[in-house]
This record gives sequence, structure tokens and C-alpha cells, in this order.
Amino acid sequence: MLSSSALWALLLTFVGCQANTQFDLRVGVLLTESGTDASTVGSNAWRAQEMYNVTKIFQQAVNTRAASAGATRLRNISYVYADVGSGSNGTHVQVVAERMCTGGYGNLDFVVAPFSSGNTQNAALGCINSSVPMVSGGAASENVFSCITDNLNDTGCVEKVVGERRFPSLFGVINLSSQYMEPVVQLTAINGAKSIAFFYQKSLFAQTMCTQAESAAKFFGFEEPLGSALEITDYDYGSTEYSDLISNLQDKKPDVVIGCVLNTACKNFVNMVHDANYLPKFLALSVCIGVDANEESLGDKLNFVSGPVQWDSRCTDAECSETSASLIQFYNQDTGLTAPEEFNKAYLNYSGLEPSYQAAGAMATMYAMAYALERAGSNATEKLQEAMDDISQTAFYGLIEGSRLGANEQKEMIVLQYNQDTAAEIVFPLSTDTMSVIYPIPTWDERTYDKKMFNDASEHIAIAFAALNGALIISIIVVMLVYKDHTAVKASSPLFVVLSLSGLLMLNFGMLTWVLENNAATCALRPWLLGVGFTLFLAPIAVKLWRIKTIFDTINGNIKVTALKVDDKTLMKYLGIMMLPTLLLLLLWQVIDPLEELIITPDEIRPSKNYTTCRSSTDVFVIILMVYFAILFLSLIILSFQTRKSWAKFKESQQMAFALYGVIICVIVVAALQSTSQGTRAYKLNLRTAFTALAIWTWCLSLYAPKLYLLTKAPTSKDVTMMVSNPATADDFTEFGGGSPKAGGRTPMTGRSPMTGRSPAMGLTPATGRTHNGGRSILQPPARLQEVSMTPTFRNSKRLEAIFWGHGNEVPGVRGMEHRLCGAFIE
Repeated sequence: MLSSSALWALLLTFVGCQANTQFDLRVGVLLTESGTDASTVGSNAWRAQEMYNVTKIFQQAVNTRAASAGATRLRNISYVYADVGSGSNGTHVQVVAERMCTGGYGNLDFVVAPFSSGNTQNAALGCINSSVPMVSGGAASENVFSCITDNLNDTGCVEKVVGERRFPSLFGVINLSSQYMEPVVQLTAINGAKSIAFFYQKSLFAQTMCTQAESAAKFFGFEEPLGSALEITDYDYGSTEYSDLISNLQDKKPDVVIGCVLNTACKNFVNMVHDANYLPKFLALSVCIGVDANEESLGDKLNFVSGPVQWDSRCTDAECSETSASLIQFYNQDTGLTAPEEFNKAYLNYSGLEPSYQAAGAMATMYAMAYALERAGSNATEKLQEAMDDISQTAFYGLIEGSRLGANEQKEMIVLQYNQDTAAEIVFPLSTDTMSVIYPIPTWDERTYDKKMFNDASEHIAIAFAALNGALIISIIVVMLVYKDHTAVKASSPLFVVLSLSGLLMLNFGMLTWVLENNAATCALRPWLLGVGFTLFLAPIAVKLWRIKTIFDTINGNIKVTALKVDDKTLMKYLGIMMLPTLLLLLLWQVIDPLEELIITPDEIRPSKNYTTCRSSTDVFVIILMVYFAILFLSLIILSFQTRKSWAKFKESQQMAFALYGVIICVIVVAALQSTSQGTRAYKLNLRTAFTALAIWTWCLSLYAPKLYLLTKAPTSKDVTMMVSNPATADDFTEFGGGSPKAGGRTPMTGRSPMTGRSPAMGLTPATGRTHNGGRSILQPPARLQEVSMTPTFRNSKRLEAIFWGHGNEVPGVRGMEHRLCGAFIE
């Protein structure tokens, strides 16, 4: 007898031998090899080639043991292939499958079903009396795996009830159609969608897909404005059913539209909604997403369309991983790549093509068979069937798990959405997304940037205000030119007023280069119109005020100047000097870093929101110009203050203060608007237009309305007293001897009575211009108009301008002198 220790040793040896026992698998593969063009992407022949590629890749991995670290029982795998044709002849598929399942191709451990639900169903029918496990990687229709109302009278479901398994030996590794659209419903619910509509092409596969998705929509509380899912029997391009459906969708406006369709129906629907210029906030279509042929034929029409797929090589979810704890592990061998990436690389290296999710499904059938062998520890048919029902494996493909129906009901679908470049990105599951879902999707109109200037309502408003402002400015210029010899206009230096208004006119129309859209012309013109315009607007006023200040400083004795050069020619030189910095800066700007048109993209997926602006690489030139303009503003403020006590006809300090205040406030507001991110560009343009108009009208009405008012009044002798800073009083005449002419006092010029017979100019003789005592007359004009010799007698005289301007005829002895003496004030 054997001792107890010997028995234990024998038992352990037996167990060890069993654990190390390895098996060979012989697999029959049914291919849809003939009947369609193998070069056509997505054709049945194309899918057959994908399956063939997968068998070779898997065989190489198993035989070299390079990628099967977790598998210990699978020693070798071999295949036998049989062509079932395109699948159009269901009977032929059944015959070939039956022969394979019943030993016609030798003893087989597994049979791999041909691609598509229809072909898989026919193959399962052919093998219905066989116990050889059949694994499908291309069937997703519910009626292939379970008995439903529509197939209770079909083979496999007779004498069964709804919900029972149809084919006991059939196992599927891909998701069923009922699972396709559930994640889409969930995804849109998460993103705030409230209403949903469904339609499906007439087929059991598509109907089941939408039916289950509707149940999910009810669970998430969606409204269905179209009622239950609509069946489409005619899904040809231009069909009445599709047209009516789109019209109905346009009328009801559901947030989400889900189409449970196959490839042709999908393409036709996309083309028709494009032609109808209709899109919901989210559009999801089944089957046609992620198909290269559709991407080629539909192009960017597919942008932002979503749809479910079985697999994607970018999956990083835990379900797509293979670890050392996995029962089998063919990929993820410490290469730095994920398991899906490893498969992607292997398929690419073998075929030269990226694998489709259908190719990944084919590889999943290989995994399922290897797992079943590991689980069963035997290649006996019954044991393999039991292991297939009990399968639960995470792999590069995701979760592969058996169910009571023989289908993979637990695997999570992946939802793809095309981006703006027609690249399909993962948006669900959220744990593995490569892009955040785009909801709502852009409308067709939002996808095009149609550059048109002055096409927006705000730009129309800007044009209208520019025209109105321009009319005001031009009107004032015309009045100034027509009435340039009028006393009120002449006192304001009309030449410099016209120049200033010309600069304001440039500014006004220059603002039209700062609208919503720009081009090369507006970018080139903007610096010159605004820069030159602003300088020309301020500088003439500055030199005019400087002239008034200089003259009255001389008159009041604040400075000792015996020769004033304040004529227009001199002032034009000063104006040129003030313009020079602006012109030099603009020239440097244009040469070194000119403004160029630049398309701004606020929303990458909505090009309609793009706009063309003008940009330089640096703001240095703008900053320098702003500083210079600020200096000009400051000079106007200072000069206005310094001339506040000048004679009334020349004094504009109060009007200038109000005008500058209004302009500065408007400039500050516009600058603040540009620096803030609040408000739309159209809103900012409207405010910019309004405040520009406000600044222009404030300036024009403050400075020029009083002068225009004087043009409406006929000049009278009272103008003599109206022109001085303070109305006539007795003190106004004390400079020349005091007394009031109304009181019979001395004359303003001599201090003597007109009745004395004395020379009105203290003995001045008109012929010699000399006084009785031989002195030179203080009224004798200089030889040059721009040189005014002022004696102390006339300093501090508020009456000088009143006497020598426009009233020479009323002052004996000085007729004709007033223009020559006072020309310096206004020329």
C-alpha cells in the first residue's frame, strides 16, 4: 500500500500535470469573401479580409508566445477557411456552415460566423443541430440571439417564448443593437437636452435600436415632440418620407435627433438635412459613424454628427486593459502602449491599415475562444460551451462577458463625435473621452465665415451716424468759409477752425475703419485717418489759442514784446511742427510693424463668429501716439485757462472747457469699452458710435454754435460794448482820460471834448502822423502787418479791439488803420 505522503505526492503531480496541460485549437472561419469588391471599404469582402488578417495576427501571437503571458493552455491555433459568398444567398450560407459544423472540414473546436447579422443568423441555422460552439464578431441584431415577437415562428424560436435564447451554441462578443443609442441618450441628458426625436429605417435591427433608446429617454425624462419613433420605409435621397420628416423636425424643434439607420439611409439623411439647412442641437446616427467611405463621400457634412461604435483604439478605460491578473493577456507587454494601441499597432504592421471596430470585433472572437479554453481546461465541446457562457474578461476590446442569451450585453458602447476637422473623437464614456462633447452643435450657417464688411446692423448704424456727423462738420466748414469776413467768424481764426474741423472729419470717417469687419485697406487707412485726424483736430486749436494768449500777454504787459509774429503764415509753421511727430510715428509704424488684417477665431467650431481685425505685433506706436495726443489735450486745457480773461470776441475758454470735458469723457468711455471683455463686439461698436457722435456734437455745438448765432444778428454800434469782456462802464474809458461819451465827457481817444477843435489824436496831423510836441503818434501803424508796435499807453486797454475793429469810421483820424493794427489778432 502507498503511504499517505505518497498519495499526496501523486495527487499533486496529477494536478500539476493537469494545470500544465496545453491544447491546440482548430477553428473554422466562414468568410464573405466573394460576391462583392474587396477593395470597397466596408463591403462584405472587405470584412472577410479583415477577419483573415486577424486570424493571422492572432496565430502569430500565440505561436510565438510573445503576447500570451496570461495564457498557459493554448499551445497552437490553426484555421480552416470557407467562403459563403456575399451573403445574398442565405441558403448557400446555411449549406456551407452546416458542412463546417458537421465535420466536412474536419474536426473543429470552434466555428467563427461570417460578418453581419443576417449571415450569422443563416450560419447558425445551418449549424443548429451541431454542438460546436459558434462565435460571432459581426452580429448585433437582437433576433439573432433571442426570441422576440417578430421571430417566434422562425427556426430556433418555435415553442419558445419572448426573451429565450434562440441558438444555444451561438455566442456573440459585440454589443447588441439595443445597446447602441442608450449612451447617446445618457450623454445628451447630462448636457441639458430636454426634448428628443427618433426615427428608424424599416428593419428589425434599426427598430430594436430605437425602441431601447426610447425607453432610456423616458427614464431620463425627455419630451418627445414627434411622439414615438417614426419608421422610414423610403430612405432614398429626396424621398417624400425624408422630406416630411425633416419638415416635421424643423417645426417641432427637438433638441436631439437620433436616427437608427444603416449606411445608405445615414448618408442620404445627412445630405438632405444639409440641403434643407436644418440641424437640431445634437444629431446622432448609427452605423455610418467612423466609416472611412462615409467620411470621404460626405466630407465636412459629417462634422459634429455623433454615433456609437463598438471599439476605438484610444480607449483608456479600465475595461480596455489587459494586466498580469487577466486570465489571458495578449497585449500590453510593458511597451508604454495601452492594449488597444498594441492591437492597433499589430494590425497596422500586418495590413498597412488602421483596424476598424469591425476588425477589433473579429479579434475579440479570438480572445473569447482562448479564454474559453483557459477556463474549461479542455477542448471538449461541452466544456467549451459552458466556459463561453461563463466568460468574463477585460481585454483590448473592452469587457467580453457571456449572458443567458449568448450575447455580450455588459460591454459599454463608445460614442464618437466628429470635430470641425471631420476627425472622430471619443465623447463617451467620459472616463476615456478624447474631446468634450459639443452640445449644441453648430448650425450649417455657423460653420462658414462669410466675410462681408458693413453687413451688420451695428455697422449700418455706424455709417448713418458717420454721415450725420459728417454733414454737421461740413456744414460748419461751409459756413466758416462763406462768412470768413464776418466779424464773429474772423475773430475765431477761420483758417484754423476749418483745419481743425477737417481733422475732426477725418476722425469721424476714420471710425468706419474700426468696425466689425476689416480688410487690408481699412487696416492701412486706420492709423493715418485716426492719427492724422486727431492731431489735425487738436493742433490748429492749440496754435490759435497760443496766438490769442501771446497777443493779450503783450497788451497786458505780462511780457515785453515789441514785435509779434502771430500771423497765419507763422502759425502754419507751428502747426506743421506739431503735425511732424504724428507723421513720423505713422511712417515708422507703417514701415516697421504695419497694421495687418488678422482673422480672430472666438469659437473654433463656429467660423461664422470669426472676424477680421487689424493687429500689429506691438502696441508701442499706439502708446506713443496716445501720449502725444494726451499732451495736445493738456495743452488745450492750459491755453484755454490762460486765455480766460481775453476779450469776449476772442475768448473761448468757457466753451472750450465744456467741449474738452465732453470729448475727454467720451474718449475715456470708449477706451474703457475696448479694454473690457464684457459685451458683444456689435454692442461695443454701437456704444463707440454713440459716444463718438456725442463727442463730435458736443465739440461743434459748444464752440461754434455761439458764433453761428452771432451770424444771425445784424451788427450795430452796440457791438462796440458787446465785444469787450465787461460791458461798457465809465471805467472802460479811463485809459484815455476817463469820462463817458454819453455824459459829454472827453472822447475815448483824447480825453477832450469834440467841440474843442483840437486834433482828435492829441494834435496828430493826418499828413505827418506826428503830435504837436514832435512826438510820434502812438497810432501810427508799422510798416509790416505782422509787427505791431505797442506802447504802454495801450497796455491793459480793454477797449483796443472795440475801437480798432470795425468801428474806424466812428473814430476820427484812424479810418483804415483798424485792419492793419488788429490784423495780427486774426491773421
